[in-house]
Amino acid sequence: EREIEALLCIGWHYLVPESVVKRLEGRVYVAHDSLLPKLRGFAPLPTALLTGQDRTGVTFLRVGEGVDDGDILWQQDVPIQDGDTIGDLIERITPLYRDGTTKLLRGELQDSTPQNSADATYSIWRDEFDYVIDWNESAVLIERAVRALGPPYLGARTRWRDKTMVILAARWQPETFGQFASHFALASLIAFLPATGLSAFILDRGGRSPDSLRATLTLCDRILLTSFAMAL
Repeated sequence: EREIEALLCIGWHYLVPESVVKRLEGRVYVAHDSLLPKLRGFAPLPTALLTGQDRTGVTFLRVGEGVDDGDILWQQDVPIQDGDTIGDLIERITPLYRDGTTKLLRGELQDSTPQNSADATYSIWRDEFDYVIDWNESAVLIERAVRALGPPYLGARTRWRDKTMVILAARWQPETFGQFASHFALASLIAFLPATGLSAFILDRGGRSPDSLRATLTLCDRILLTSFAMAL
């Protein structure tokens, strides 16, 4: 009775009921932020950064019976560059949603291609526990986590003197630490405590902004790693 002709699902976390698909005669579409069949499921952009992939993109597809497994209507990729954060990727793919939606509304997305499920990979749901840094991981994975879990997400975090500390930026510098690089080459780490700025583990009660903290990144390379190792 609402005279709905079609549905386009973006950021939708549930399977569309089969009754809805039948009522709309299959005119139910999904826009997904990965290059399907790679990274079906939740949070594919953070997963792309966490797993070190070099490309991502947006796929428009018909809704299928399973999770993001429908026929592909349109797909466009963009590069993932060294040092990209989750915010960078969101900004880079946003125009692709506009382009795909425009093509869909103009009736230009008629031909479809079935996905090869043998090539499928999956991205899992992430919750508050996934923001906590595991310091047993390699420096490479920790640095990726900092970039993947930042704004608009809550940020990679750890505990410091019984308080939650959010890591704003990190830099991996293997050339500084030679054979120990895989575990100890987090040569720069910028973080903040709620209501308190923290730079190079020197408390700054003036409450520095994230931008001013990042500006100090190159100044505290060696001091910071030494301080952090001593703290652990």
